[in-house]
Order: sequence, then structure tokens, then C-alpha cells
Amino acid sequence: PVFNGGVKIGLGGWVVDDNDGRTRAEASGSLLNAQMALHWSKAYVGTGLSSGRFDFGTHAPRQPTKAAGLLQSGALQRSEFDVVFGYYFWERVALFTALKSTSAKWDDGYTLATGGLGVGVSAQHTVAPLWSLLWHLGRMSLDAKHGQDNIGTGSATTLEVAGVYHTNATTGLHFGLKLQSQKLDFDNGVRQTHNVNTLGFGVNHVF
Repeated sequence: PVFNGGVKIGLGGWVVDDNDGRTRAEASGSLLNAQMALHWSKAYVGTGLSSGRFDFGTHAPRQPTKAAGLLQSGALQRSEFDVVFGYYFWERVALFTALKSTSAKWDDGYTLATGGLGVGVSAQHTVAPLWSLLWHLGRMSLDAKHGQDNIGTGSATTLEVAGVYHTNATTGLHFGLKLQSQKLDFDNGVRQTHNVNTLGFGVNHVF
């Protein structure tokens, strides 16, 4: 078995559209991510944890279970956790399934949690002696919760593309783009689209 771990920082924006774009909230911020994975033969299992703060200024996203017109302001704390199981059915291309949960917390303590089971494909390609290209595409269904209450459903799509510069046989520097989109339909008729797009920089090491 081979174990690897890494950390990276993602810098970018978080845009929330309410009810098909009738209102929009935009923020900039960052996500700090730590991840690790265990590989054996063609299979692997990995986990990742991200956390960061995005400042929406005077117009934060609507809290979906509350009435329209209640203006929110300030920053949101975003947290993400996932567990991934994958298998390389081809030499450099793997299919995977993932469990992921995401939490958004407003300054006043209101929390929106989403989570679900997804599937996807990932691949790695050598493009030069010291460079490789990594990418993965995933999609999942979501359940949305506020506290212990189920308040809606939705779907999520993630696309990540990264270049890796291998400083030696065990360490690589990552530079990439990650696009995440959630489409949520709440039981009270509110609809929201959350897009979090970040540029990432990090390091990964094989132990």
C-alpha cells in the first residue's frame, strides 16, 4: 500500500443566486484543504476536509427557510468533508464514488447543511518528465438540512483540473482550478444555486 497526503489553499469566489437569479449575493474568500489517501493495487480510499470564510459584505445570501426581504449581511463560514472510494479500471483513469457533506454558517449562527452520495471519473496524465495533469469530474444528489430538519433536495457538480510539478519522486506541487455548483430546491418553494470557484495551490507527498 501507498499512503499520500497534502494541503492546499483555494482562493476565489462564492456566488449565490436566489430563485433563478432574481437576487444575487457575491463574496470572495479562501478555503484551506487537507487530504490524504491510501492506494493499494488499483484501488484507493481517500478523505478530505476544507474550511474557509467568505465575506459577502452588506448582502449575504438569503437564509432559505426564512421569509424573503430579510436582508442578511456579513461573512459565511464554509466547511466541506468527503470520503472517496475509487478503482482504476484503466491504467490512468479511475471511476469513484464519494460521500460528501457541506456546511454554510451565517454570522448569526444559522446553518445550512447539504450532503449526498455521488459518482465520478478521475484521471492522471504525464505531459512532460516533471509535469503531470490531474482532473476529476463528479456529480451527486443532495439532501438539505437546517438543524435536524430536512428542508429540501438538490444536486451538485464538481470539476477540478490541476497541473503537478514533481520536485522529486515523492513530492509534487499542485496548481489548479476547482469549480463547484449546487442547485437546491427547498420545500418552501425557494430555489438557490451556489457556485464556488477557486484557484488552488498546494503540495502533496507520498510516504
